[in-house]
Amino acid sequence: MHKTDFMVKVSDEVRIQASLYASREKEKGSIACIITHPYSQWGGNMQNNVVIGVRNQLVKEGFPCVTFNFRGVGKSTGSMGDGTQEKEDLIGVCNYTRNILHLTQIIIIGYSYGALISLSAMKELGELICMCLISYPSGFVPHLSPEFDVGIPILFIHGEFDDVIPISRIKQLLPNFTHKTKFVSISTDHFYNGKENQVGAIITEFINNLKI
Repeated sequence: MHKTDFMVKVSDEVRIQASLYASREKEKGSIACIITHPYSQWGGNMQNNVVIGVRNQLVKEGFPCVTFNFRGVGKSTGSMGDGTQEKEDLIGVCNYTRNILHLTQIIIIGYSYGALISLSAMKELGELICMCLISYPSGFVPHLSPEFDVGIPILFIHGEFDDVIPISRIKQLLPNFTHKTKFVSISTDHFYNGKENQVGAIITEFINNLKI
């Protein structure tokens, strides 16, 4: 696996720490998977166990992955916002991936808080292949409402025993989407310890079945 570190300028005050991971043996053309991390106030960052597990599975299958720290996390400058500002971070990373890295076919993968940011920012991210959302925190941040008229396939993954975001919230949310969604539950809690590779395999299968 080859790693390239870089910084993305979002504004004069905010620069986002990011890394591109790619396989030396195989690569899926101009596709890139951008993975967003969970809530930083609970220890979330680009080195989260789920982020790493999903990243490693996808790179092994030939999908380059971009991971990054939201503002105020790790080496990313600025201060944590209310989610609106973190949307700007994701938009900036998407633009950099397309325009500088020349990986123009984007897949967004979000975990927990990262899933919340990803879905709320969707209409501002340009053309996407699909979106994969792990433990989407439905109803937690009212001003970051989800986009339901998405126009692309969305995969939802959730732990059956999640006591942070009960699985019932996601099941209530799914009928609102106008486009095809897939829902997969895993026998685990919110943190997926020991289940990271399973999550990565589910996402990889979902993407491969799109035949892109």
